[in-house]
Amino acid sequence: MLSRILVQSLLFSACIGLFLAPTYAQDEKTQQLLKRLKQPVPAYQPPTVKDAVPPHLLAKQGYEVSWLKAPYLRFNDAELQRAKTVIVQMTVIANTGRITDVEIIQSSGLRVVDAKVKEAVLAAKLEPIKGVDHNLVYSLEHKIEIKNPL
Repeated sequence: MLSRILVQSLLFSACIGLFLAPTYAQDEKTQQLLKRLKQPVPAYQPPTVKDAVPPHLLAKQGYEVSWLKAPYLRFNDAELQRAKTVIVQMTVIANTGRITDVEIIQSSGLRVVDAKVKEAVLAAKLEPIKGVDHNLVYSLEHKIEIKNPL
C-alpha cells in the first residue's frame, strides 16, 4: 500500500513536472527578455563633421571649396582699389550645402565691401555632402580675394 501511494505520488509529480517545465522555461525566457528591455538605450547623438567628411579630404592642407553657386561679388572702382582680402567663416548645412551664417574673420578694411561679401556668400551655395544626417552643420573658413578683374 505504501509503495502504491509512493508510485502514485511520483507519477503525479512527474505529470506536473512535464506540464510545468515548458511554463518555467517560458518564464525564464520572459525574464531574460524583460532584463534586456530594461537596459537603458543611449541617447541619439547626431554625427559629427569628423564622421561625415572623408578622412582623405580632411588630410589635405589646401582643401578647395566646391561651389554649386559661387558668390556674385560686385564692387565699384574705388572699392576694388582700397579693399583687401576678406576671410569669412561660413556655417553650412552639410546635406544641402546651404550657407546659414557668415562671419567676417578678417575685414577688407571697408565696411561696405564686408557687407557686400557677407550678402554674396549668404546667397551662394556649396556642394552638399551626400548621405549625412540632415541636422549636421559644419563651419568653414574661406579666403575671398578682392582683385580688379582687368
